[in-house]
Amino acid sequence: MAYELLRRGNFNIICVDWKKDDKTHITERIYARDRTQFGGYIGKRLNKLGRITGLDPASPYFESTHPVVRLDPSDAIFTRMQDHVDFYPNGGTRQPGCSDNIIESILYEDITEYSMSLINLWPAIKCFGELGCFPVDGPFRSAQRPISVAPFAPHVINSNFLLYTRASISPQVFSLDGVANATFFSAWRQSKVIIHGFQEDGFSKEWIRQMVGALLRKADFNVFVVDWANGAQMPYHQAVANARVVGSIVARLIRVLQMSRNATSESFHLIGHSLGAHIAGYAGQLTARLGRITGLDPAQPYFENTAEIVRLDPSDASLVDVIHTDAAPLWRGGMGMSKQCGHLDFYPNGGKSQPGCKKLGMKAFFNEENNFVFGMRQWLTCNHKRAYTLFTESIGSECLFISIPCRSYSAFRRGECFKCGQLGQDCSLMGFKADGSNKPSRKSIKYFLHTSSRTPHCRKRAIKLEFQRFFRLKPSI
Repeated sequence: MAYELLRRGNFNIICVDWKKDDKTHITERIYARDRTQFGGYIGKRLNKLGRITGLDPASPYFESTHPVVRLDPSDAIFTRMQDHVDFYPNGGTRQPGCSDNIIESILYEDITEYSMSLINLWPAIKCFGELGCFPVDGPFRSAQRPISVAPFAPHVINSNFLLYTRASISPQVFSLDGVANATFFSAWRQSKVIIHGFQEDGFSKEWIRQMVGALLRKADFNVFVVDWANGAQMPYHQAVANARVVGSIVARLIRVLQMSRNATSESFHLIGHSLGAHIAGYAGQLTARLGRITGLDPAQPYFENTAEIVRLDPSDASLVDVIHTDAAPLWRGGMGMSKQCGHLDFYPNGGKSQPGCKKLGMKAFFNEENNFVFGMRQWLTCNHKRAYTLFTESIGSECLFISIPCRSYSAFRRGECFKCGQLGQDCSLMGFKADGSNKPSRKSIKYFLHTSSRTPHCRKRAIKLEFQRFFRLKPSI
């Protein structure tokens, strides 16, 4: 909030820290939100205090009490809640995107974060030079995207690229302005670009290191990792807005390498997880003839049932292949999109619940040294993370993730779909080798397969034939 205020004007900002007392028993500290009531207490002791803004003033111990106990209009010349001006967005009770679901509680912040977004809400469009303009309205504000804010400026997001090749033990790190420092880049190599998602970074994540290693063992690629950690933090709707700028930055990187190193857009393969999948889509919208995008469980909140310009879609690259692993509805804890958004959409184990994730439960809790929040997050994101685990395994595995087209997972489980055609042209390979598959000749084809709960996840297909011998008995006389 302090940062957003400073972006708005040259203010003196004083933050009050009462963390020590905030950890005491609830009856001693009253309630977490009584910080707002503090503003009222300060106002009662000062004459002509200019303004107090109350952010969802606490109800317990304050509702229906005497004005001397709580925040009231006499505490300042202008009080933005409780009788001078009281705002009740969406009725003032339950807010869009908020529910009792713990997943949604993680993704969406409370009134404090909402207030921050209001500071950054206007103007309705922001332009950042060669990166283009980013409108807030239109398809980017809808029933599926109830809070639409302007993205942070590129220097605030502070995106960095990490370039890995077989020639360098350590990555070369550079910004968009420092592409000239990417001395290990070669236009003769194919380029892979890995893009992380919400609340992650490109420097420390183990899954990224494993994917980079698997790719370089496979071939001498240019492997880029996009780090946009500064823009990927809470609140979620701000990270969603920032993703558009990051997509433009990735597209700009490709253009610079085309102009300065004679690279071709067809040689680039973008691999994005969660929000990173949509970033890849934004980059593809701005890059003609982009070779391939792999979406690893593209993020569902703010993207499901939206216009194609808002999310990853088949027009973003010559080949768009998508792995759906957490496609349950949001209210049931699903984080990934359920609807198809690629040329090839794979739904391992039905795409909603992955084997082994339900059993994680308390094991995740204890592995995080009794840290309930991190343990629960690890458990709740197990299905979502399985997408990049499967893709990484597919890079070097001799076992093929053969996937069969079928109208539904239930029909697939009943054995109604098992034909791949005489030459195997009707089936596709999930993961790294998907570019060897034929694009479906008609739209809306889903591909299904089963995987194991442990690594290796790939399951070899087998046909079980049972023979029964019949004996003909001669009649006796």
